[in-house]
Amino acid sequence: MTLTARSFARVSLALVVGAATLPAWLASCATEGTGNLDDAPATAAVPGRDARADADGAADASLDECTGDDCEFFTSECTADVLCPTGPFDPVDPSKGLSWLTNARALVGRSPSDIWFAGSLGAYSRFDGSSWSTVDAGTQTSARAFWLAPSGEVAVTDHAQLLVRGSSFVTTSAPSPGGFASAALKNAPAGFGARVSAGFAPAGSSSFWLATETTLFRLGATPEGEIEVRAGIDAARCSSHCKELRSIHGSSMKTIFAVGERGATVRIDDADSDSPKLRLFDSGTMQGLWGVFAASESEVWSVGGLGTVRRYAGEGSVWQAARGVPTKEHLNAIWGTSSKDLWAAGQNGVVIHYDGAAWSRVTIAGLGSRRPPLTAIWGAANGKVYIAGQGIVLSLGGAP
Repeated sequence: MTLTARSFARVSLALVVGAATLPAWLASCATEGTGNLDDAPATAAVPGRDARADADGAADASLDECTGDDCEFFTSECTADVLCPTGPFDPVDPSKGLSWLTNARALVGRSPSDIWFAGSLGAYSRFDGSSWSTVDAGTQTSARAFWLAPSGEVAVTDHAQLLVRGSSFVTTSAPSPGGFASAALKNAPAGFGARVSAGFAPAGSSSFWLATETTLFRLGATPEGEIEVRAGIDAARCSSHCKELRSIHGSSMKTIFAVGERGATVRIDDADSDSPKLRLFDSGTMQGLWGVFAASESEVWSVGGLGTVRRYAGEGSVWQAARGVPTKEHLNAIWGTSSKDLWAAGQNGVVIHYDGAAWSRVTIAGLGSRRPPLTAIWGAANGKVYIAGQGIVLSLGGAP
């Protein structure tokens, strides 16, 4: 059995949760990236809980005092320049709102008043500009990617099953209380069931790029409302370079970048055409890369294991190492408004920010003793940034 840095982090986290997650740990040994907390039973212990539970069994982990060597980055007071809890999770009582065991799989938005959180075990929530509300999907399958289509929402779940929300889609089941229904996939190729690991499209795009363990492909909606597979990068062209990709992003649907395990880095040119082209890059690292953000076609950043940060400046095929990164924690996600305003987040509640000159650590309030892995970032045009992880959504000042 071979574990990458990210697999090891997931295994370690599963052990913290307790014996109830042991089968998931065994699964993660068999298939990299699977069998983590996504399928942990509801009775599993919540990270951060201790013996000081109230009569209802609810923990008040946010009241725990920090005693570690990272206390300067974790405070109890929420101020305008500090990341604070917001969203569908109760920051104090894990029995309220979405479960603290919920892993964030996708955080995307159309506007500051239409933001979606998609997570494990059928957890979905929407922000309408004033408050977050839980959306009942009628299933406990875990989301792998979330597409904000022109006329609704499409969740790609475990084993590439589809959930759709919107009257224009052809469905194969009755809608859930939250409006989600199952949908079939037209023209699905052999082996399509390989697990989806990432997805990307600008909000409102008519197609959606996905990565599986072996290839890259697109989804699109027909005029009749069916979801179909469209031309992508097949496994033969991908060879070993597209395997185990973990993140996809582009500044538009024309040019898209994807990164993955062992430093894998590729670019899809003419990604919006019927004949997309694949280009390989040298990331300069063998660390796993788990997040990528393209500010433009010539300004792209990726992050990964042990605080790895790489930058592509639009020339050649080699990415450069960023200097002065203030953490060695594994970094899972990166997003920005521009090359001078970047946010990256990772294991143990670490968030760092780049202002165009230097990277710095960002302070988080209200976590108490919790140090959740942070796995998704999205921001609105008004500069509002949201960072999501296991059982948490954060924003500056904590305001919705």
